[in-house]
Amino acid sequence: MEISTEIDLRGLNKALEAAIAVSSRSAAEVINSAARDIIFKSAERTKKADKHKIESELTRTIYTITQSKSGRILKKPKRMYQASELVYRLVNAKRKAKGQHGIAGQQMSQAAQTFVKRRINSVGYIAYAGWNKALMAFGGRGFGSGKTGKIKENSRAARGYGRPAWPQTLLAEFANRATHAFEVGGAVTQTIVTEKEADIYRHLESKLADQYRKL
Repeated sequence: MEISTEIDLRGLNKALEAAIAVSSRSAAEVINSAARDIIFKSAERTKKADKHKIESELTRTIYTITQSKSGRILKKPKRMYQASELVYRLVNAKRKAKGQHGIAGQQMSQAAQTFVKRRINSVGYIAYAGWNKALMAFGGRGFGSGKTGKIKENSRAARGYGRPAWPQTLLAEFANRATHAFEVGGAVTQTIVTEKEADIYRHLESKLADQYRKL
């Protein structure tokens, strides 16, 4: 089942109209700045999976490898995992669902390593990979692979997008298309939108107060 829904932006839209009326920036710049702020904060505040909990549930032993097979010291140590029985069952269950035969031995060891690494790398997947393209569309630098992990172009997270406002069309749009994005982060983004609305009004009140003091 796929859940797709939208955040309520009615209050924010009214606040942006008020801000645009008195801003020295263009309307598109005001809108895009607000969108970029909402996207960034949504990613930062969306709940992340617990990496250490994943490791404890899916592994029995963790090895840190600092040398290559040739004896060369690795610049970046590698982590290897001895998977738990749960991982072996999950790997074969996924294979069975695809109509594939079960595996064991070295083949299972490699598949289990891949399974565990993918789960650990997905710690911030919804939060960072899901919002990455949207952030970049609005002028952000992106979150970097250290947070997003490897984003496959055919994944749902890679379908996230952003469309900034332009002077000709004062409409901005952004979306996190990662699986379960709204269930995990929808309420967070709605809260951030509400906070942004309040911030805009506070800024306007402060700006008007300064102008009155100068009269």
